[in-house]
Amino acid sequence: MMIEKHFDNFETLITSLINDSLAVIQQALTAHHRCSLLLSGGSTPAPFYQQLAKQHLPWANIDIGLVDERWVNPEHAASNEKLLRHSMLIDNARAATYFAMKNNAATALQGETACDKSYQGMAQPALTILGMGNDGHTASLFPYAQGLEKGLAKDSKQYCVAITATASEVTGDNIERMSLTINAIKRSQYIALILCGDSKWKSYKQAKILGEVEAMPVRALLHDPDCCVNVYACHHQQG
Repeated sequence: MMIEKHFDNFETLITSLINDSLAVIQQALTAHHRCSLLLSGGSTPAPFYQQLAKQHLPWANIDIGLVDERWVNPEHAASNEKLLRHSMLIDNARAATYFAMKNNAATALQGETACDKSYQGMAQPALTILGMGNDGHTASLFPYAQGLEKGLAKDSKQYCVAITATASEVTGDNIERMSLTINAIKRSQYIALILCGDSKWKSYKQAKILGEVEAMPVRALLHDPDCCVNVYACHHQQG
């Protein structure tokens, strides 16, 4: 199930997403006292994180984790943790509890169990921010990737899964990843999928057509009758 919201520019998209997110977070905190936010990397959502971090929320009651991570050192330029530390874990949000995905294991597969155990300890997710690649991946659930079957498994209680993607222009050199499973994403009270640019919109329209999930893994969310994905679309590229 999809709810589509269209915006003339990126700034109005961010404003709407901030307002919607605050309502969701405040509702979750009222109901459960604690909640978590699961956030994607990339430059597109960074302005949203910077604005959200300034909000006057009881951040000490909020956990922050990642949707996915490249298996690189946290100081590496490609690290999603590095991006969050510079754009989200700042200002008022410094008081939040951060859950890293990358651990000391040599490989993502070796680190999968420890990462999953850590994420099982997070508060119930109120908000999950997703992006989508032109290949139809979301999080690090890449088409036909090693580990994808486990990541898409409908009966899985696992939250985190090690992924080895097939190298492409979309993946870049860092094909070894850790990702939330589809079931972990579906636990969130509110799922927001951000799409910027015509190429992303075209890929999204293709994913809206019923077809092989392994070819476009985002379909696992878009076509799930028990899952609502809120699509924030701006047909102009950011900047």
